[in-house]
Amino acid sequence: MKIKLTRRNIDSKKKNLTERKVPDTRKLGTQRLIGVRGWLLVFVVLVLGNSLISIAIGLAGLKEKPALILMLAIGVYGCYIFGLLVSKKGSAPKHAAGWLIAELVLTILYAVLLYLETRETTPVPAYAIGILVWLLYLKRSKRVKITYGRFH
Repeated sequence: MKIKLTRRNIDSKKKNLTERKVPDTRKLGTQRLIGVRGWLLVFVVLVLGNSLISIAIGLAGLKEKPALILMLAIGVYGCYIFGLLVSKKGSAPKHAAGWLIAELVLTILYAVLLYLETRETTPVPAYAIGILVWLLYLKRSKRVKITYGRFH
């Protein structure tokens, strides 16, 4: 590019102006990935929604089934994780992965107990696939790595 500008008799001031206006695309690429946006925003909203649902179910059925204290605990922990994710704490993805696994274990336990009690089935495989997708997202997403640091 400099050679072409020199051949066209453009002085050095104009060459320097031209060079300064070209942004560093490497920085722009990482800057646009910083923050809770895109699929990460979807995940954060789902964490809050699932947590509030777990709290509501836990509170509603606590008198009849004391085992629902686990669902209440998972819901409260999910709200804590929501706070970590929104405040961009470095430990948030690790806690979120643990919460996802706890949600899956609790869902499987609930499905087994429901089946033994009423012979009804629940869509646990679909839920498990969804959790696996979100775990992979937390592990491989560039946005998660840039926003929260490296996921261990």
